[in-house]
This record gives sequence, structure tokens and C-alpha cells, in this order.
Amino acid sequence: MAPMSLLTYDEVRPWVKAIRENVAARKMPPWHATASAAPFMNDRSLSQAELDTLVAWIDQGAPRGNPADMPALPSFPEGEWKLGEPDFVITLPEEEIPAGDPNYEIRARYTFPQDAFIMGFAPHMHYRGKDFTYTAHYPDGRDELLLKVENYDFNWQTNYLLADKLPMPKGTTIECVAHFDNSADNPVNPDPTRNVTFGEETKDEMMIGFLDYVVADGVRPKTSAEIRLEFLAAWAEELPGDLYALRREKTQIVTPLYLPAQGEDRLLLRVNGQFKGFPVLEIVWTGDAFTARVATAQIGDIRIAGTRDAATGMLSVTLSNEQLGGDIHLEGGLHSEPKPAAD
Repeated sequence: MAPMSLLTYDEVRPWVKAIRENVAARKMPPWHATASAAPFMNDRSLSQAELDTLVAWIDQGAPRGNPADMPALPSFPEGEWKLGEPDFVITLPEEEIPAGDPNYEIRARYTFPQDAFIMGFAPHMHYRGKDFTYTAHYPDGRDELLLKVENYDFNWQTNYLLADKLPMPKGTTIECVAHFDNSADNPVNPDPTRNVTFGEETKDEMMIGFLDYVVADGVRPKTSAEIRLEFLAAWAEELPGDLYALRREKTQIVTPLYLPAQGEDRLLLRVNGQFKGFPVLEIVWTGDAFTARVATAQIGDIRIAGTRDAATGMLSVTLSNEQLGGDIHLEGGLHSEPKPAAD
């Protein structure tokens, strides 16, 4: 992470003037959190007393101490994830950061399906990343800033590990807000004349708000299938019309579709790992066949064409959109008893 090793006294001694300058300016050690809801167990910033001690030692000529008092070298866990694979990752929506924009905003949200405890955060962007915040919107209406990184630095991929787990009641929504500087004023911008989209390379961009969390003691984490069924149950209570549970060939993943006799309704699709409802517009029936349009901000309109078997009640649907990689064919029956269509 640095152009030099600082493991031994002999390695440190030539750099003491630079260390003094950067520590006094609080550029080092790197720690970019500027606000949080709770203390972090891995906070590597220096207290004022620690900073004063280090500066005084350097001002006195940085004398060598007693080697017998030197602590053992730290050890670090293996693997990419310090607490194991994350259960959920909030990822970048498909959108462009316009060329020259100095403060482009992207938001992402995740709602906890059961009581949980946050253990840590890891905001991730590339060279145009400017700032990043995590905010909790609680079911009782309260909002709480969990983490704020005002001056994001791609060169320091920091995990912010909480000293104590932070409780998140079921229904709490975590909102991540990030800003990007794609202007010529950003000295590390690879190309301020280019519209930037999501990509693996550093010349592209990402907006990922990693969350490390565990569910409450003695509670089994819900599976994605259980979470989806809860969505279905909530929709069944809320919306009129017939609810179809559609499946793609050779998969058990359900794509729920509410289909009234006329008017508008909603289609539930999995987007960036989350279930999201999209409006179904312009539903037109001709006998047992229908056409409709699904409006999405991410990939534009999805065209739907389908037929219903009057004898079995089975529905066959084709979704068409270039961003989906061609046509997607789904089939399924009613998920619940038919309900009256909306007036």
C-alpha cells in the first residue's frame, strides 16, 4: 500500500520527516470516516495524545528504543472478506455518469427482511468517487446517519468494522448515497470527456455499499425464496387482479405478475440482487391474449406478450428487451385465488 516498508526501525528512520508532516496534517494513518453512529473497532486514526507523542519523538531525533520492548508483528486473516462472504451487496444501477459532471449522485437501498445487527461497512467506488454515506431509515420514522466518508480515496479500500454490533429492526431500510466527480477538476479522473458506466476496470465506475451483518441470536437467516414469498403475500393483500407465479424454463425462481382485466398493475423482477416492482402499463386483452409494457429506468421499456389457457388457467408470457439479451419466456399459473379486477 506504500512505496516503502515500515516494519523495522531501520526502515522507518529515513522517513521520519515525511511521517511527521503527514501525521501532523492527519493524512496518515489513512482514515476517511468523518461521521458515524457508533465507534469502529478498527479505527486507525491517531488520538491527539498519540499524535503528540509521535511528533515529539521525531523532534527529539527519533531515537531507537529498547529492542526487547518491541511488540510482535501483527497477523492478518486470510481471504478477501474479513468476516466471511457478505450476505448482500448493494450494486450500481445501470446508469451513466455524464462527462464533466462534478457532483453526480447515485442512490441504492436495501431493506432488512428480519431483525439484524450490522457489523461493518465497506464503501467502494473508483477514481471518480467523491463521497459516500450510509443512512438507516427505521420503521418508526427515525433516520440515522451510520457512516459518512467525505473525501473518498480509491487508493484506500477501507473496511469500517464497528466496535459493537448495531441493531437493525426488521423493515429498516439502508440508503447509500454516493457522489462522483467526472470533471477535469478531479486530478485522478482517467477521462473527464467520457460518459462513464458500471465496469470492472478502474477507468469505469462502481457504486457498492457493502454491509457485513448477522441476524439476531437464535434466528435463522431467511432464504431468498422466503423473502420473495413475503413480497408475494404483501402484494396479494395490497393489489386487485390475478397474481401469476411465472417461472423460466429449468428454474424455480418465481417472477410474480399481477394482471388485471384492464388498466395498469405491477411486475416484480429481480434487479441487482433485489426484488423490485415495476409498473405494467397499457394492458390490452384480445380474447385470451394480451400485450403490455413495463417501464424501467434501468433498461428502458420491456414489452410483454402473453396468452392464457382458458381451460387450465396457465399463462405463457414473453418479455422482450435488448438489454435482457433477447426474449425471455415464462410460464405459470395463478399464485392465489382470482380476485376481482380493478374498476
